[in-house]
Amino acid sequence: LTIDDEGSLYITDLEHHAVRRYRRGEKMTTGTIVAGGHGEGQSLNQLNRPLYIFVDNEHSIYVSDCENHRVMKWTKNA
Repeated sequence: LTIDDEGSLYITDLEHHAVRRYRRGEKMTTGTIVAGGHGEGQSLNQLNRPLYIFVDNEHSIYVSDCENHRVMKWTKNA
């Protein structure tokens, strides 16, 4: 769980192997998938048990991809 400089909330979704973003003022229903979300796996567009996340000042997202033993970076609008 983290918050960026615009107040958007990011959470890891272990069930769907993804990171979701909830923007300030938006309805808190499902959020927008901003990393992963293509099922469990080890391809570059997949995650396997994302645990920790960090969002930098350019809104790139860094994800510790636990079961794949790697840290992944998603740039904004990737």
